[in-house]
Amino acid sequence: MEYATRHPERVSQLILLNSAPASAEDARRLRQHFRQARPPGDVERMEEIASSPAYRSGDLDAEAAYYRLHFRIALRRPEQVDEIVGRLRVHFTEEGILTARAIEDRLYDDTWNREGYDLIPKLRSLVIPALVLHGEDDFVPLELVARIAEALPNGRLVVVPECGHFAYLESPAAFREHVTALLESR
Repeated sequence: MEYATRHPERVSQLILLNSAPASAEDARRLRQHFRQARPPGDVERMEEIASSPAYRSGDLDAEAAYYRLHFRIALRRPEQVDEIVGRLRVHFTEEGILTARAIEDRLYDDTWNREGYDLIPKLRSLVIPALVLHGEDDFVPLELVARIAEALPNGRLVVVPECGHFAYLESPAAFREHVTALLESR
């Protein structure tokens, strides 16, 4: 979203998957939702892992343990958690994990953590065809994603039934169908 609003001349179509909140306020609401949606004990366990020396040093096993808990509420079928975690950062080293976290922290500081950050007004100026694909059981609340789709003049929100956060893995046929339709629409 950020790239498309900064360089609209370089984007002919936009596909948004696993959409991030478009404003600092929406990010705050997402974080609050995560705390409330997690099973009892998960928040505390995630905080415990994140504060451990192993996690802070980029240990691959500690990282995987953290993300198993993080993504447990992201998937309609929890048995897919290990598959997702296995795909994430599969080629990372401890140094790579620390670098990725530093980049992520910088992005948060430049966006969600910045008072007044709000992409919604900028999204209203994007006149390109846009698909916002969201799983029915995604751990990102639909209302946050719907705001994004509504802001895009040529945006279309598709909620994929029986699907969590990772439509391309959980519902590949529906994913292909909607992405192909967007790409063929031009």
